Amino acid sequence: MPLSRDELEYAVQVLGRKLSVEELAVLEAEWSEHCSYKSSRRFLKLLPSNASYVVIGPGRDAAAIRLFDDVDLVLVFRIESHNHPSAVDPYNGAATGVGGIVRDVLSLGAKCLFATHFHHLNELESRLPRVRNYRAAVKEEGDEVIFLYRIVPGGTDRSYGIQVARLAGLPPQVVERAREVLMQFEAHDQNIASV
Repeated sequence: MPLSRDELEYAVQVLGRKLSVEELAVLEAEWSEHCSYKSSRRFLKLLPSNASYVVIGPGRDAAAIRLFDDVDLVLVFRIESHNHPSAVDPYNGAATGVGGIVRDVLSLGAKCLFATHFHHLNELESRLPRVRNYRAAVKEEGDEVIFLYRIVPGGTDRSYGIQVARLAGLPPQVVERAREVLMQFEAHDQNIASV
């Protein structure tokens, strides 16, 4: 349940009684990260929202900033919380999250460029004429990866989150646990593909 003890006590205090199961379910949904951004709101407040280059400030769906004064180009930033945190249905949660991001960015009149580890989207390039896949160029040497800082045409079926975590200095036990979870997800994908 995403409600903290303090939140639950506050709700009881405001209503002056215990909450019904239905009321708990509504509060659980409305006060969740997805609906209220309760764990990320404090970070969103740190981002600029009243500057000459800010077109739409953070917290109003997607944030947009103007990159250049003399060029009609705006960069839109968007994250989705459908799957934060969720172990219930990570694939469909991520899929609805990506859908929400694309919808929100397109509704601003922007073209959509997004990064994802949802590799199944690679096939869209062959089915939709305006979709193009690009990837970060890397050089792999065994278990190591060297980022070449170039974007090249083509999709990928690889993710380098574990290597990035190691490069970022995360504790070895965290990196190893991430590797174990990744292997479970990959095995799950292979089982689904064989059905």
